[in-house]
Amino acid sequence: MSSWDLVSIYCPWVSPTAVFIIGACIGSFLNVCIYRMPRGLSVVFPPSFCPKSNTPLKWFENIPVLSFVFLRGRGRVSHEPIGWQYPAVELLTAGVFGLLWMNFPHPVAIAYMIMSAMFIAGTFIDWQFKIIPDSLTIGGALLGLVISFILPALQGIPSGTGGSWSLAAALVSLGAALQGMLLGSAIILWMAILGEMAFRREAMGFGDVKLLGMIGAFVGWQGTVFAIFAGAFIGVFAAGATFMAEQLSGRGNNKFFGREIPFGPMLCTAAFAYLWLKPIILDHWDLFVRTLHA
Repeated sequence: MSSWDLVSIYCPWVSPTAVFIIGACIGSFLNVCIYRMPRGLSVVFPPSFCPKSNTPLKWFENIPVLSFVFLRGRGRVSHEPIGWQYPAVELLTAGVFGLLWMNFPHPVAIAYMIMSAMFIAGTFIDWQFKIIPDSLTIGGALLGLVISFILPALQGIPSGTGGSWSLAAALVSLGAALQGMLLGSAIILWMAILGEMAFRREAMGFGDVKLLGMIGAFVGWQGTVFAIFAGAFIGVFAAGATFMAEQLSGRGNNKFFGREIPFGPMLCTAAFAYLWLKPIILDHWDLFVRTLHA
């Protein structure tokens, strides 16, 4: 028995805590991506700086969540308020990573963490700027294909004898990821085209098309279909909630239809929910198919 096995048995809280801390650190990096990507800035250089005063941040200003608390939500030099987005993204990423680690086989959980990190960055960027950078969508799709080839379990494909990697399983998994990527993009592309014809205005951005391709590369075609319909339902709920909040605050314009609500966050939320609903959905799908052939 390895030392890590002993730690897992006698101190089971160690690995989830470590994953939570790593998630918070990655969330801090995602905040950098959310700020810089839409503005065409490098996420690597220059080092982290205060956007209000352009002052480079000290090491103690870069501690996830804790820095926000220590600085009392204000910049050290500018004394301007620090947006709540920063600790929210860090805590969200940490919570999501911990949840995935405790509910999925660890290699698959790590793959889902990568996907979720891109979801979180894309969601916050799309909500603020109504765009999703290609580096997240196209880059994420290519990454999903690579991970599916390396880790067939991501697509639910059994590995070779004794759990070892096999080329046959890898190729089947890659095929499933390609199918999900292409089918997902095709469906939402046609929805965008038909929506534009019906409403005589852009009904859906092409960033959503590429985002669904990325989702399909990670979760397969079933996940893309679920994300489209569940995302639409979540979108209607979000639009209604936003409308009601505006009316209650006195800032509403009494216009519900025609509101511009980014679809990317809805697709990401639905795809993330699919990870837990997948066994139930696939069981019902198999039952439906067997019924048709009975």
